[in-house]
Amino acid sequence: MPISVIVLAETFSQLRRTFAQSAHAATALLAPWTADRERLLPTSASAASATFARAAELDLAGSVHDALIAAVHAEHEVELITLDARQHTIALALGARSRFLLS
Repeated sequence: MPISVIVLAETFSQLRRTFAQSAHAATALLAPWTADRERLLPTSASAASATFARAAELDLAGSVHDALIAAVHAEHEVELITLDARQHTIALALGARSRFLLS
């Protein structure tokens, strides 16, 4: 399943900060996703533009990252799977297919 490069960056950050993993360990843990370019969903200028064009309407704050991830998924027509109710709502508003796993 494809994954947004933003999600990989956030995961790398959490592995380093929250779980005190070395950069080498975090890189190795993410290697199955980063090694295959076909699995990576890049962030485009159009996804960024779409996100910021609706930032006020969607009342984005810290959730701007979630909105950008959703916009990337919408652009690539890849379903977003999330545990975050707000991200799910934002994704639907941005036209992404989204599945909220805690519903």
